[in-house]
Amino acid sequence: MLGIGLAGQGTGSTLPAFARSAALAIDFSSGFAVRNGQLVSPNDVLTVQRADPAYAEAADGTLHAFSANTPRITSAGLWLDAGATRLHGEAPFYGSKSGGSASSTLLPPEGAFTPRLFTGGGADWHQWQAGIGALAADEPRFFRVRYRTGTSGRCFISLIANASPSDTFAGLAGPAGNLATAGTSAGSLVEVEQRLLGADTYEVSGVFLPNAAAPSATIGVGPHSTVSGETINILGFQITDRPSQWIMGGSDALSQDADSSLIDLAGADLSGGFVLRLDGILPTTYQSDSYARLYQASPASSADRVQTYLRASDLGVGMEQHVGGVVQNGYPTLAQPVQAGGFSLVTGHGPDFIGGQWNAMALVSVTTPASYVAPTQIALGRDDLYQSAHACLLIERLALYAGPPSAARLTEIAAF
Repeated sequence: MLGIGLAGQGTGSTLPAFARSAALAIDFSSGFAVRNGQLVSPNDVLTVQRADPAYAEAADGTLHAFSANTPRITSAGLWLDAGATRLHGEAPFYGSKSGGSASSTLLPPEGAFTPRLFTGGGADWHQWQAGIGALAADEPRFFRVRYRTGTSGRCFISLIANASPSDTFAGLAGPAGNLATAGTSAGSLVEVEQRLLGADTYEVSGVFLPNAAAPSATIGVGPHSTVSGETINILGFQITDRPSQWIMGGSDALSQDADSSLIDLAGADLSGGFVLRLDGILPTTYQSDSYARLYQASPASSADRVQTYLRASDLGVGMEQHVGGVVQNGYPTLAQPVQAGGFSLVTGHGPDFIGGQWNAMALVSVTTPASYVAPTQIALGRDDLYQSAHACLLIERLALYAGPPSAARLTEIAAF
């Protein structure tokens, strides 16, 4: 992944290296795009269908609002979600306290968030909580928590399963910004990320994997202190049934439509094949589809398509090339599982080649002659016709290169 400052860039030799020979190049984080040698806006080549307004984080954590059918492009890149439901009302605006001697006060809004100052009553389990409905064993739930350090200097995040004969929980606790596992009786918390957003403000995200069914459950955040009167400033928290950016507003569960993106490849001669490079962040490997698409491209016909996807069965990367509904050249795959975090994907499709690389690890490529139909559109994070097989992704940069692909060409483009 490359962070490139592109403000004021021109054409030709003044373009960054990755864009000079590309039929299409977009740096979403900088709002820069070039198509067939001409500077354009990313919005000139990208459309998004999403029935709902939505939010997305910038690189500094600032939450920006977007109207329906608007690409969620911030200084972080292009956010694509698979559609999710927040399982409770907006928190901590709504919710309730645990601990009779605890107290809380709503604070003035900070951007999209309405913080709550929570004061513990002398028990480290005192929290502000929200009910999240029933749990099923091994069915993932996705959490986000944003907090600012209070007088305790600590934070406690818990997911409590209301089970028989007694409650169980999974949690994180410790000094602000350095939370560690604090309980696993209800399941495990995996792919946990903790980010400092500035001014003692942190965001924690991850995946909760329940180990058993429960008729009801809660998520809670507190100061983790046995000293009465110690505080934490809770900006927001949520649990969703699928990976998602923040879902804001409402006093009850709230669903968010998926982002269905499509890039117009008009003017690009891809008859001899192409190489595509995507750089970004995979927030989680627990995607909502068994074959979540990283991209799918076609000439507006599902029978003639090329695609690359994440396989839920083994967390591998797979590729396919179809002509007339028949798979060409087998199924190139990445043998080892991918991990959440930054990625660079470089793939090639053409009449006698299909193959790619994920973070410099090669997919098995195939070079025997086969049929190929040049695409005229490419969908990111979904299939391109049925608006399904969505993936949750942050895409920072895209570059498409026309011409016959080869292993050497992939290696060359991976070096940009």
